[in-house]
Amino acid sequence: MAIGDKAEWQKESVWRSLRGETPENSPDPLFLSGFDVMTQSILSWAICLLLLASSCHRTAQKPAGAETDASQPFNNSTTPDIVTADPDFDRLGIEDFQAFQSDDGTWSEEGNMLICSGVPKGYLFSKQSYRNFTFRGEYQFVLTEEQKNQSEKANTGFMIAIQPPQQIWPVSLEVQGRYDLMGSINTNGGLPRVKITDAADVRERVRLPIDQWNTIEIVMQDGKITSRLNGEVVCTSEATALQKGPIGLQSEGYVVRFRNVRIRRDPDDETAPKEKTAPSGT
Repeated sequence: MAIGDKAEWQKESVWRSLRGETPENSPDPLFLSGFDVMTQSILSWAICLLLLASSCHRTAQKPAGAETDASQPFNNSTTPDIVTADPDFDRLGIEDFQAFQSDDGTWSEEGNMLICSGVPKGYLFSKQSYRNFTFRGEYQFVLTEEQKNQSEKANTGFMIAIQPPQQIWPVSLEVQGRYDLMGSINTNGGLPRVKITDAADVRERVRLPIDQWNTIEIVMQDGKITSRLNGEVVCTSEATALQKGPIGLQSEGYVVRFRNVRIRRDPDDETAPKEKTAPSGT
């Protein structure tokens, strides 16, 4: 068989073999034997390529998020709705508060969120009083298009040691929730201004964009307050005579969501339940 004829016969026979047909009319038995080996090799490689392509296709179609990389940095937008890492804390829901100066839709609860419409101006105040405590939560503003022009003024607050009578605003201490003053400490209701140490540079560095969840921690210890924004201290205050009372969340003209609101009474809190002791002689 001429070389050109062999090449044409070989090409035709490969296609016949791939289609499951038997190569025909080879005048050269040695060539046909060698061709059988070659055909088996080609078929083996073809099967391997098909299996590899199938595997790659399944990998490409794997649903996004099917696996979580623990080494990835914390993403604020995917913070869990319910915090389970604070077993010593009590969650505060809407049933734990009373509302002062509010309409039916001013305050609502959705899952683990307390939602404030911002109108009218008023606040929630806790049914229980607290002295020494640690308060934690997250909050996020939802602005109208008009409010976005002055987003730094978006306002709410966390009131501490609220004193009667209930009014706008009652005698109390306050950790600011206002966006440009997050975590700063001041006073309400005509109370003399408290002396504070405020770290504005830290606030600027750790504060997240207004549409993200910012975390707040407030520690009250014998009249002294320490506030942390996203895990870092931004303000501390000296002790005042105002050391005990309900805590509160403010409604000040902006839609704001509070999430994972929780509190822990510290051991020396005089309002904490006393530990029972066994009777003598037992």
